[in-house]
Amino acid sequence: MPSADIGPLGAAEGEFTVCSVGRFPRLWQLLPWILVAFLLVRYSSRTAEVWKLFVPLVGLHVVAAGVPRLPFGIPSEALALLAMVVNATAFGLAGIWAVSRRWIGLGRARTIATALALGIAVAVAASLSAVNWSFKDDVAVPLIIVAAIMSASSIGGLALGAFFCRRRYSRGRLLGLSAVGTFCVVCLGMLPFALFALTQGMPAAFLVTGFLAYVGAIAGLCCVVWVPFMILAFRCVPYRECFHGVLRLPGMMCGTEQTLASTATEEHEEGPAEPTFDAEDEGDRP
Repeated sequence: MPSADIGPLGAAEGEFTVCSVGRFPRLWQLLPWILVAFLLVRYSSRTAEVWKLFVPLVGLHVVAAGVPRLPFGIPSEALALLAMVVNATAFGLAGIWAVSRRWIGLGRARTIATALALGIAVAVAASLSAVNWSFKDDVAVPLIIVAAIMSASSIGGLALGAFFCRRRYSRGRLLGLSAVGTFCVVCLGMLPFALFALTQGMPAAFLVTGFLAYVGAIAGLCCVVWVPFMILAFRCVPYRECFHGVLRLPGMMCGTEQTLASTATEEHEEGPAEPTFDAEDEGDRP
């Protein structure tokens, strides 16, 4: 029994709360998977090996789903947002890998522009699917922005790595230069934000430290996403042929007249210099 009167406690029952739940609340999350499967069926070669594209995609999805449950000392909301960004970027790269066969023989500038447009579009679609296509969610806009930045940085980093491997190519060299290229692209993308913060009076030392930390984190996440897809390109014959044909890396040709013609034209324009190979890629010679 209470020792003193604590006053009126209000109504015993409050007002009713109405919640609107869609008939299929998780159906939108299947859209990126359906989109990648459609691109595979529509644009890739009709072989069973092309479906190995889902191996790195599923692997990254499983890892991203388990990250929020790990005891990192970071709020679970931030880790969940990180997992959604990784998944969205992975779907963007998967879309590029699915249609890469159609880009064999195109110019580098056109290929990179098309890859950027497709990768960012698929990543944005995957981001919206994660929040059920509702901009009312607080994480919708940040998720879309970060996923678009990571997709563009991954594509730009891989393009830079391939560009510097035109004459001397090995898998390790390509991965290393692509990682450096990804870091440089992220730096360029974050530079306007750093300059704006500097004009607002933020201390230069603190700004440089924070800038490098953010750039390193974003570039590291990009590398975590594209490394499994690069392993697929190294190990799976259809994707290796497309990868070498699209980026014109030495070591393998795709066997199509269009690819051979474009490669011969490029060699004629750039000179007769022969590419060199490292020991680890001797098996990739045509």
